[in-house]
Amino acid sequence: MPNKFESIQSLLRILLLELESFPENQTNIENNSYSRGYYLTEKFKELLVENFTKHREVHFYAEKLFITPKHLSQVVKDQTGKTVSEIISEMVCLEAKVLLQTKSLNISELSVYLNFASATFFGKFFKRSTGMSPLEYRKSL
Repeated sequence: MPNKFESIQSLLRILLLELESFPENQTNIENNSYSRGYYLTEKFKELLVENFTKHREVHFYAEKLFITPKHLSQVVKDQTGKTVSEIISEMVCLEAKVLLQTKSLNISELSVYLNFASATFFGKFFKRSTGMSPLEYRKSL
């Protein structure tokens, strides 16, 4: 990937992480800023930013945090109001939207970069997440 796009992606990842805790969870964070749940959720988000293109499985992140997938799911749901899978999907979808803005990448290249088995699987994921196909999204820009 060109450096320009990596920079944009990094900025969007940071923005996503910031938006996840604002404003609906702000009270929870203020009250529990040093709680184990808050710490685990923040560590999960850090791992997600580093690994979401290759790993979308809850158990991968739970293993890295030395906890069970069920515990990770419960803690993240309590802290954010969203499931681990929802947050992972949102991150992948956001990245896909950024990449779709670059006309130099075709849909197949994009699906490989995001570690989908095929462009078809990527298309189904994207349509389920956004209500439109990747090509429709690209044309709407």
